[in-house]
Amino acid sequence: FITAKAAVEHYWRNNDFSHEVLEKGEFVGKRFKSIAKSVGLTVACPKGRGMMRGISFANPTHAKRVTQKAFKNGLVVETSGSQDQVVKCLAPLTTSKEVLAEGLDILEGCVKEVVHEAGYAMAS
Repeated sequence: FITAKAAVEHYWRNNDFSHEVLEKGEFVGKRFKSIAKSVGLTVACPKGRGMMRGISFANPTHAKRVTQKAFKNGLVVETSGSQDQVVKCLAPLTTSKEVLAEGLDILEGCVKEVVHEAGYAMAS
């Protein structure tokens, strides 16, 4: 409880942290929408809100392959959903925007690679 109290006192001493989290949530949301749109919304669909986001794939195998490729590239993401069809991103609230961008770049590359390998044409 002491650690939690110290964290609350540090991060929520004013509204700066809350505003920063909201901004990062919007940033992540825009990137997830862009990634899904780039491969086609019938192939991948963005889900979630704030910094809790995911991409739901029409084919659950694609989600598994994306997570495997991401891991090989130094990014840990998991699948969720009733058929493990969603690649989810649950970054810590304290993650910097630069680190988020780096991770999302890796994720985007992996999504595009898996979709291309599956024989889909990229959306324009």
